Amino acid sequence: MAAIPTERVHAILRRMSDADWMGLRELMDRSLTHSTKEGDIEMLDRMFRKGEAIGRQAGGIILQMIQAITAMPHLMNEVRKAHERLRDRVRFVLKEMSNEDWQNFRNCLEWNLTQPTKVQDIAVVELVFRTGESVSNIEIAACAIASQSSGRKLIDPEVARTNAVIKSSVPGAAKIDPEAAYLAAKRAIEEAEVTVKRAESTLAYRYVEPTAPYRHARHTVFKLVDSIFESQELMAEVARIERDLTAVKPVSREQMRWALHRMPINDRMNVIKLIPLNTILMFHDGNSCAKTQNLDFKAARDRRLACDFFVKGQREDELMATYGLSGNALKNAVGTILLTLAARPLARKRVHEFLAEVQRVEPMTDGEVRRRMKQITSTQRSKLLTGIPNCAWKAKDAIPLHKHLFLDYMSGEWVLGSLVNYYNLEKDQKLTGTFRFEGTVTPRGANAAIAGILHKLAGEPGLRRQLRRWTSPPCATDPTTAEAALEPDDPTVDDVMPPASTRAEKRLVS
Repeated sequence: MAAIPTERVHAILRRMSDADWMGLRELMDRSLTHSTKEGDIEMLDRMFRKGEAIGRQAGGIILQMIQAITAMPHLMNEVRKAHERLRDRVRFVLKEMSNEDWQNFRNCLEWNLTQPTKVQDIAVVELVFRTGESVSNIEIAACAIASQSSGRKLIDPEVARTNAVIKSSVPGAAKIDPEAAYLAAKRAIEEAEVTVKRAESTLAYRYVEPTAPYRHARHTVFKLVDSIFESQELMAEVARIERDLTAVKPVSREQMRWALHRMPINDRMNVIKLIPLNTILMFHDGNSCAKTQNLDFKAARDRRLACDFFVKGQREDELMATYGLSGNALKNAVGTILLTLAARPLARKRVHEFLAEVQRVEPMTDGEVRRRMKQITSTQRSKLLTGIPNCAWKAKDAIPLHKHLFLDYMSGEWVLGSLVNYYNLEKDQKLTGTFRFEGTVTPRGANAAIAGILHKLAGEPGLRRQLRRWTSPPCATDPTTAEAALEPDDPTVDDVMPPASTRAEKRLVS
């Protein structure tokens, strides 16, 4: 492994966790043999762990102890492990912090970093940890753009072969195989074309620049992460954000599923945006040119699937046709999305806030729901029925029929027997054709459908609260978040994709 600079060893000793320090301290106590080792280790503790200003008085002792650590492989191995854990902590915070915290942290980075390429270094880190682009995609895209902007042209294979023949005829010149020169030139052109095609098929192609920080993105990320934990101010901010993130309690997959079907639409969309982009899947297949919309669809597939399922409420058969998935593949994709969101602290935090809010909503019996539903208008009844998530029904095909039965019965213009007879008429005998039904409705089935919808409304906290406010005169006209959640919404691919780069748009147009 590469050597660690002495200044970085100092930073690691200062920033490592207490558990890592105790492990290193015990290992030093067992490994070092000189007579003053206990006092010297205490000096390290006072200077690097407690922050005492003893450098001038004990500078020689500190230097000798650092040299002793770097000279023993097993001690340096412990330091390297602590180093990697520090990097993991910084990476975790960079990836999981909120957008507001990132904007503040980015300003701190610009203020504390001194390297001349800090603006581009921060942009690379933002691409990797905030957008979710892979390091290899960034490097490939930057190299392709650098090659295009350089204006350098590759030699034609036939020209390379002709030049090799001419050089071979010159006395004293190095002999070059014409066929080898032809194949080498051809291979160089093909590799350049593959690189450009792959670069154009990545999300990074819109954001990168042909500069060293982008072309060596892996080194840039390591450099900036090390710069963060070497800075006292930046590491203090990282520790604060890390405490807030790790304090969020876990949620189960079923709790995540339940909340995503019922949260206000804006909250649902904010949680869905936490699903990582599939940037590694954006390599283009085939010989045709990549299209931006196709790449967006591929990159945001999981986000679009979550939006169609949890926000738009599309049925499983519709999702299978749209995304080309089998039934088992669709269930696996939704399960992966739920597990991914359950691992994100910000998603868990929003779910906990929503669950705590709905727990404050008073329960309501099915009979109370029936009484209150008779007091509101038909439009309000339709809005409440629209707010029931499709996941509340076991038989998805029966949803339209049950909703129409319920609305007609609650209108007060039908008795149950006449309503059942009407629904059993042939379609051409009906006065209106606003719904489609094939089968036979029985009074027992109609009663069960109406009772089922009343039970579903009683089980939805947001709908209970809305129904209670509509039927309470003092609060009948107050706007509520539950009412806003009932409004239709049609998210597009732009809603789940990161904002486009102005520089990249100009480059793509040119």
